[in-house]
This record gives sequence, C-alpha cells and structure tokens, in this order.
Amino acid sequence: MKNISSKEFITQLEKLKKLYDINILTLKEFTDQKMLQINGLKNCTIQETVADFLIDISILVQQNDINDEELDKIKKIILTEVRNDQTINDIPEYKNEVQKPAINITHEDSVILGNQVWMSRNLNTERYNNGDLIPHVQDTLEWRHISSGAWCYYGKDSELTKKFGKLYNWFAVNDKRGIAPEGWHIPSDAEWAIMINFLRGESVAGGKMKTSTLWYTPNKGATNSCGFSALPGGIRYANGIFDNTGKYGCFWSSSKFNNTNAWARHLCSDYSGVGHGNYDIRDGLSVRCVRDL
Repeated sequence: MKNISSKEFITQLEKLKKLYDINILTLKEFTDQKMLQINGLKNCTIQETVADFLIDISILVQQNDINDEELDKIKKIILTEVRNDQTINDIPEYKNEVQKPAINITHEDSVILGNQVWMSRNLNTERYNNGDLIPHVQDTLEWRHISSGAWCYYGKDSELTKKFGKLYNWFAVNDKRGIAPEGWHIPSDAEWAIMINFLRGESVAGGKMKTSTLWYTPNKGATNSCGFSALPGGIRYANGIFDNTGKYGCFWSSSKFNNTNAWARHLCSDYSGVGHGNYDIRDGLSVRCVRDL
C-alpha cells in the first residue's frame, strides 16, 4: 500500500466517518515523537453487531511531519483500542482523559420513518455523554428510593440485556448530561405522535413496529413492516418489581406529565395498537432515540 499525506489521510477518515456515522478505525500505536503508526488496518472489521463489511484503506505510516492540529483531528476520529487486560488510563496518551461512551449507530441500526430517523434497537449505554457512569441499581429497596438517574437489567439477568437493552428510570432520561448518542436525542411525546401518525395511527401502528419474535403469542398484528423492531423489554415499576418482559415494550419520552410522572408509549403482545400513558418517573422503561434534525 502506498503512503499518503496526513491531510489526505484525515480527509479519507472524515469521509468514512460521515458516510457511516461511526468512528471506524482503531489507533494501534501512538509514539512520543508525534508519529502516528496505524498498522494492520487492511481487512479491519467494524463491530460485529454494527456492520458486516470490511475496510481496506491506504494508511499513513512512519511520517514525522504531522502538526498538532492534524494530530488532534486524527485523535478525535479514531477510537483508541483498549485490550481486555488494561483500562484507558493505562494508555499514556489518554491518561487523565475522561472515558466517554462509544455508541455507534449506523444505517443498520436506524430506520427512516417519514421525516424522522429512529433507532431500530433499544438503548444499552451505561454512561452519560460526558463519560460519567449511570448508576446500576438492582437492589429493590434502593430502586424504590432513588431520586436520580439509574439503569438495571430486567429481572437482574444480565443476559436479557443482549436481547432487550437496559431499563432506565426517567431521571436518567432527563439528566442534562444526556444518555442519547451524539447527534441523537430522546423523543418528545410530540415526536412519538408524529411517527405513530406516519404509521396510520395508534390503532395499527404497534403491529407495524413489533418484531415477529420474542413477543408472547398471539403477538397481534406483528409485521415489523416499518423496521422499527420494537422489543418486549418489560418494565421495572417504581416499587422495584419487574414485570411483563415478553408481553410489553414500554418506551420513555422526554416529556414530563407532572412532578411525579412522564409520558411514554407502550406496545403489547395482545393488541396491534400503541398505548399512550404517563408513568412514574421512578419506573424503568426501554429507551429509543431519534436523530437530531
């Protein structure tokens, strides 16, 4: 592979990042001499859960004339590779740097519905956008009394998060640090209404949104014809009790109803519509995001 200039390299990376809306490549080595060495990127794969394609890009190697501005651009574009036996603070160039969530949403994880772009999977982050951890609260009594952001696995079963994502209370949804990936946000109640109206209304939209698997029978009307891929992640009530995984999929909005409740939408295996109601802000529900306009 031929060498290319640092400016050409940055341009190619930025084009790829914009095309796939994802941080694509991995920083392999970063030396003290302002020298970027990126090795082994031929046939570099993106996360298996995100995409199934390969990238073969001409790479910049052994070049000493990268200036500070170019270096900063490259560092922002490329994700740092962290081995299983080290933390990000073990990497010299990233000591004392805040660890931020790497949430990659591609065209395969989203769906266009009218003038909106929605996630087609449930949110599964453990961090706010500034890198702060969202508390993981499984204890029943602690969940009942917490008055700040928290998440949990349904039924305290970490395996279920692989299917359904995490459940969040509304304090986490409403936290100013944000839980939606960059370029996305938690939909307002009005934005949910826009999407549901695009699917021809509450009475039929649920069937078009539900997957054909993971829901209990009869899973009425389920076709997932719009590609939203709604999942029955269930709910954790304010009292800490889990209920209805497989039967209900409940999704927060960013819209508050009153001091104790916020608006949400729910789907059920027993009907093909979309329910609309207000839930206790201490409840744990699933979260979907919509792209910023």
